[in-house]
Amino acid sequence: MKKLLVILSAILILLTFTQPVFAWSVPEDIASDDSALIYFAQVLKVYPDEETALVSPVKVIKGDIPVEGLHLVKKCTGLITPGNVYIFLSTEENIQQTYAFSPTSYDTDTLSFSRVDGNNERLIRYINEGKYKSADAERTDRINSEIKGKNSIKLSELLGLTESTELPISVKNTFNKSFDIDYNAFLSLCDEITAYEIKDGGVYSEYRQMFYYAGEKAVTLTTDAKIIISDNSFHAEYYISGADKNKLLSLFPEEKADLPTITKGSFVIVAAIAFILFSIMVFITLPVLIKKKKKKK
Repeated sequence: MKKLLVILSAILILLTFTQPVFAWSVPEDIASDDSALIYFAQVLKVYPDEETALVSPVKVIKGDIPVEGLHLVKKCTGLITPGNVYIFLSTEENIQQTYAFSPTSYDTDTLSFSRVDGNNERLIRYINEGKYKSADAERTDRINSEIKGKNSIKLSELLGLTESTELPISVKNTFNKSFDIDYNAFLSLCDEITAYEIKDGGVYSEYRQMFYYAGEKAVTLTTDAKIIISDNSFHAEYYISGADKNKLLSLFPEEKADLPTITKGSFVIVAAIAFILFSIMVFITLPVLIKKKKKKK
């Protein structure tokens, strides 16, 4: 009887801690850590012996990570299942611990985790408040300030956008999904954005976030707020502020990104198993306790 209770208790504890536990200061530390990565990714394969997982990033909250390919997550803490989408967090990519959390949605303004506790509630709140997006914009600005050229120009002028020449704005996201955005809203925002020339020929980022077409010009927006413009005879590289990059991305409808479905059932199953085991424990121990009480009488 005692052995059975010990085994059941161990299983119950194991199932309860399906979310990773990290140092208390981590949610605050990663805001100021330029190496920190926070991103949504779909798990493709898990290698338990090596504590690694092969994932496909689909949306970035903080840091530079490609959303068009594969990424190997090392030293992963958290219960992950192939096919499901998780939020991954690392403080130094592939060096320090990587944490995996099961999100309820892709909406960073309202999302939560399948299991919320004192360990991760601040992390959720900071994601909802946009703390990490703002920190990433500041990181981008610090990097780009080192390559600032002498010339600046309004983004609308750079792209050749005017009220009298209403060009169709055809957008493609990193999943190769095409859609149109409202021209007037795009023009109004571009009128407010200043683009700065990159000195010494520019630094091209391999992490493309969105690209779109203004007239015959191909315009690429990268994760580090670079604007690359090219056509048959022209190529130029500029950068905008990280905050302006986020404003541009807000025009692109996320629901058309064909993001993988977030599975919410895994935690429900774990909770159900835990409840069943707890019920078994009560069913076994309750008669024993009643028996002992009667003997004392």
